Amino acid sequence: GGNGQLTKQQIALANALGWDMEVAIPSRNPKWPVIRVDIANPALKIAIEVDGGSHLSKKQKNRDQMKAEMLAQMGWVLIRFWNSAVDNDLKKCVSSVLSQG
Repeated sequence: GGNGQLTKQQIALANALGWDMEVAIPSRNPKWPVIRVDIANPALKIAIEVDGGSHLSKKQKNRDQMKAEMLAQMGWVLIRFWNSAVDNDLKKCVSSVLSQG
């Protein structure tokens, strides 16, 4: 994840979907030229973030909001899950993602 390490939740969800992890999405924003997401399917333009406690900080919430807005402007769907959601019901998370495609 954002801490430079793949989390077990990210790995579990990516493996369940068969999608790539740590995907770099080029943007047209010189201040943020590449948007990195935890998991993505570029063909479907679906990006997934699997968040832990660090995403509760005000600074990170603002950054997450900017990322979501930039992706939306580029036609992407961004789905966020808490680590606990992946831990507690991986099947439900997978179903939620696949219903977007």
